[in-house]
Amino acid sequence: LLHQPSNLPSLLIYGGMSIVLSWTAYKTQRLEMSILLHMIVNGVVFCLLALVVILSRTLGISV
Repeated sequence: LLHQPSNLPSLLIYGGMSIVLSWTAYKTQRLEMSILLHMIVNGVVFCLLALVVILSRTLGISV
């Protein structure tokens, strides 16, 4: 339920990511590679979000 798209942009994001993850699992014949790619993407997004929050608090910018 967390990954259920509610509008067109989220549908494109989740749909595109599902294509990439499915292709990764198909090409490598290992589900673990698709899971690892998902974890890496989530980690990068988390780090970028944390950086934006830290910078906005430090510089006093509301995001």
